[in-house]
Amino acid sequence: MGSLILTENYEIHWQGVNFQGKRILDVGADTGSTSRYFLSKGASQIIAVEGNHDYYRQLESYASQEVRVVPVELYIHAFEDFAGLILHFKPDLVKVDVEGSERHLLDVSNSILEIVPEYIIEAHSQDLELKLLEKLSQSNYQIGTYVYVDKAIIIGKQLSKYRLTYDNI
Repeated sequence: MGSLILTENYEIHWQGVNFQGKRILDVGADTGSTSRYFLSKGASQIIAVEGNHDYYRQLESYASQEVRVVPVELYIHAFEDFAGLILHFKPDLVKVDVEGSERHLLDVSNSILEIVPEYIIEAHSQDLELKLLEKLSQSNYQIGTYVYVDKAIIIGKQLSKYRLTYDNI
């Protein structure tokens, strides 16, 4: 049976995404449940971003016992918040679940967005889902989408970073 954390089954939620060895920017980290899951799947480090102060305090407590988790208290108010996090941490994967504030990704420049090879974004409206799909497709991401608990989950992998060549076979 899959991992069940805070009533979400993350095995189903993220449809078998490979987290092994990745540095993950977890935007909307809640109390650390997603950090625990990513680490259990082999992630090397989690930059856990949470804007709710009560959740953040619990996340910070967890991070004080787990050195691979870097807690950041930040509510996403604008595209500069996403851009700053990406530029500062340069993660391998960005997971976004911020109850509508994912809309600010739309204003992040493609050159900054493309620093990250992989995204998992929970879209909280159909309109936002379509706009995010268009944004990622402009940046050469292979995109998959599915519905989990009435929300669209968008998974984007940058094709140029995963394309096989004779040199890496």
